[in-house]
Amino acid sequence: MTVLKEGSTGDDVQSVQVRLNELGAHPELRTDGDFGPMTRNALIAFQTMARLPRRDGELDAMTRAALKKGGKLPQMPVMDYAQLPDIFESIPDNFARLLEHLNRMKSLIARLDSQVSRNREAMQSMMARNGPLWCELSQRYEAIAKLQQEFREVLLDDPHRAEQIALDCVKRNGEAQKLYNAAFEAQSDTNDALKTLQSYTATMAREMTRQADELAKLLKN
Repeated sequence: MTVLKEGSTGDDVQSVQVRLNELGAHPELRTDGDFGPMTRNALIAFQTMARLPRRDGELDAMTRAALKKGGKLPQMPVMDYAQLPDIFESIPDNFARLLEHLNRMKSLIARLDSQVSRNREAMQSMMARNGPLWCELSQRYEAIAKLQQEFREVLLDDPHRAEQIALDCVKRNGEAQKLYNAAFEAQSDTNDALKTLQSYTATMAREMTRQADELAKLLKN
């Protein structure tokens, strides 16, 4: 859309003058469709009030959107999840690899007492509970990312809708944070159990040591 500035004329200029008057331009502008110094000064005052990056008295796309909104444009207060790597999608695979290593370890430690079996069963139970939490969290972050993309698409044309999206993202982010805390706590329990098992089998043969090292690498991911 054409940038309007001092010297521009026409119905679009007149619409801007009417809108500036509605928003309290002082002194009140003549709605004659002539972009003169008074219109420019009124627009600079509005751009300053709306905290726009450009405050030069020219009507660009962002200033148009702010006029529609009647003031400061809404901001997206939630971090951009579209920029995050797909780390959550790999967590179920890591759980599967952990279980694979545990099964190998079980075949190597037949001489150990029933503590190993109890640890293995406990960790399987924790993984079964924790895996779905990370999957759900990944889906929630993906939904927020889609809303943030919509926010960017509608910000200039429909700032009211953008404001609703931003509020929705704040709500969804709070819910996701609670889910993350629950998943992180469960993951900590899993990590603690794995570390205990690693220490318990530290004296086994070379192959057992290799398996324990593989577990340690997975715990760092």
